[in-house]
Amino acid sequence: MKKIALGIFALICFIKPWAQNSSTTSFDVDGIKVIFKPTIKETVSVRVYFKGGVTNYPENQAGIETLALSALTECGTKKYTADAFKDTSDKYLIKIGGTSSYDYGFVSMLSISKFFDKGWDLLTEAIMNPSFNESELNQLK
Repeated sequence: MKKIALGIFALICFIKPWAQNSSTTSFDVDGIKVIFKPTIKETVSVRVYFKGGVTNYPENQAGIETLALSALTECGTKKYTADAFKDTSDKYLIKIGGTSSYDYGFVSMLSISKFFDKGWDLLTEAIMNPSFNESELNQLK
């Protein structure tokens, strides 16, 4: 029994430094490039990038991409009302939001590992099933 416990302890001591020094890898999942970088932190950060950016819009539409990406996470989804979405992210310590830059936009999610499944559910709902609730959208403007 002592040998098993000692073996498990040695394995844990080996895994932590190994995980910290692991290099970044990338791979494709159904044509979507995934970049994976392991850390010893107990957090998960996900960003979904979109080609585009503020330079793709005329001056009279400035900010529309930022508004749309913010609305994904602020206006609710088919599964969650705006308030339920915010309450769920607060309850599980999940930070989720969207914005745009010069030549790209992204939606991001940050959660602790323990609540990754709930964070992933919120992120995929926001991207795949946004509701763009009119009253919530008007508040963002």
